[in-house]
This record gives sequence, C-alpha cells and structure tokens, in this order.
Amino acid sequence: MIGKGKSKTILISSTTKSKFIFIHNYKVAGTSLRQSFAAHINTSEWLINNLLYYLGIKKIGKYIGVKKHARALDVKSALGEDYKKYFVFGLVRNPWDWEVSRYHYQLKNTKHFRHKFVKDLKSFEDYIRWRDTHNRTQLSFFADDSGELLVDYIGKIEELDKFYATLESKLGVKLSKYELNKSRESNEYRQFYNDETKEVVERIYKQDIDTFGYTF
Repeated sequence: MIGKGKSKTILISSTTKSKFIFIHNYKVAGTSLRQSFAAHINTSEWLINNLLYYLGIKKIGKYIGVKKHARALDVKSALGEDYKKYFVFGLVRNPWDWEVSRYHYQLKNTKHFRHKFVKDLKSFEDYIRWRDTHNRTQLSFFADDSGELLVDYIGKIEELDKFYATLESKLGVKLSKYELNKSRESNEYRQFYNDETKEVVERIYKQDIDTFGYTF
C-alpha cells in the first residue's frame, strides 16, 4: 500500500473498471491521495509502470513510465488517443499557502535537489524574491500551452471532503483518507508574508488566483 503511495510515476490505473489518472501538482497532499488509491491500483501495472520509468520508456502498450509530477500535457503526449479513455483529475492549493509549504519542504528535506540553495537564502522573503523570476503556475499542470484545460476535474486542498466525495462518485470506489499535516488546514501561512512578498505571489500567480478563486 505505502509503496504504491510513494511511487515515482504518475498515479494511473488502466486495469480497474474506472480508468483514472491523478495529475500530481506539488505539495497538495499528493502522497496521502496516492495512499488512498493504493488499494485500487493493480500491483502488476504499478510495478511495470515504475520499471518503464527507471528505464526511461514513456509507453509500452497500456503501461506508462511518466514521472509523478508530470503535467497533463506530458501524460497526454505519452498516451496519445488513449488519454481520452481516462478520468483525469488533480488538486490545487492557495498560492500563498502553497509557496510557504514548498519553501519549508525544500528547507527541511536534505535530499531535495534545491535544499542547499534554499538553505543558503537568508529568509522566506529572499525565497519569494527568487520565485519572482523562477515560477510556474499550478494551472500549467492541468492545461496546455494555450491555457485549455486537459483534465476532467480539479479540486482544492482546502475542500478535501468535497474532492474525495466527487472522486468516489465519479469512479465508483471507496477511498480511505489519510491524516494531513495540520499546517495544511490552517491560515498560518499569512504570518510569513509582508506587503512586498504578498504582492509578488499575487502577481506571479494571478492566473491561478483568478482561475481557482483564491484570496490571501
């Protein structure tokens, strides 16, 4: 179960009754969601998908070796016409909260490729100033380069009960829920911002804020 939750590949099931793909945006309780789906993932498919990933093979038959944080556009490219057969979904998060979570994850995770860089920054403010020129929207995970959505459903981490209920209804499965980090369920992120950094996030993630209806 846990092994499947920590897979290096995209969460996909082509062998269950309801075919589905989870587009795994960064820091949106994705590991918890993967564990929720572990019981509904065929073990053989999971193993072969991971093998293809490590071999650098995108697709063989119904199996796909695409990394877990791939964009919907990349998954669609790998699957071709088969992409239409799947219910594709994902999660987003308040952009101000999202960046606080990403910052602390990179700061604390010594194995993260950006750990040393973030650690060497003097503050969260410096991190956000760097993000001003090094960013990508959450929407980019779910849309093509022209902004057209390529997924069937996008939920919010702030509305997980609704998200799980929608998936259970659409896919006809029962999902176990795993406890989230407490900070994800609070408004503590606000304390990390000043007027300058608040404005930076508002500007660089305007597309996410407008599309998903977020406010500070």
